[in-house]
Amino acid sequence: MEKESLRNGTCVYDYAYYNDLGNPDKGPKYVRPVLGGSSEYPYPRRGRTGRAAAESAQFVKPELEALCDSTPNEFDSFDDLSKLHEEDLRFLKEFPPKSKLNSKQYGDQNSSITEEHIKGNLDGLTMDEAIKNNRMFILDHHDKLMPYLRRINATATKTYASRTLLFLKDDGSHL
Repeated sequence: MEKESLRNGTCVYDYAYYNDLGNPDKGPKYVRPVLGGSSEYPYPRRGRTGRAAAESAQFVKPELEALCDSTPNEFDSFDDLSKLHEEDLRFLKEFPPKSKLNSKQYGDQNSSITEEHIKGNLDGLTMDEAIKNNRMFILDHHDKLMPYLRRINATATKTYASRTLLFLKDDGSHL
């Protein structure tokens, strides 16, 4: 039985079915089952609205996009990074970073990075100025991981103990 379209002032005593959950207008592989009105999916149903089927889910798209992270593999703010590494992320106090590990057991573990390596990323500051102005951070996993590296790298899995330097730029972002 074909239903007549609704007009202003029409009283509605009927149900329409949810047949617009997929995107059937794109093709058969995008069709989802009709919910309501069948023995397999008797509910949910909604009050009949008179609007065309399908295409109606498009009004939800902007709201869903606003809830979803468009860059899931990136940190959106420095706070995201600091929450992950509360103990390991700190202001850089000395440059280059020095290890607290026993040099007789692990060898020289002090960093070999120089100011020359990173001076192009310091917005014209020297390393001493960046440290003094609290604009240099270090994410340091080195000393925690070094004691385990020989055992880890003896397996098929390989890893390294990293030290990541972060510079607070003038615009508030980090490099």
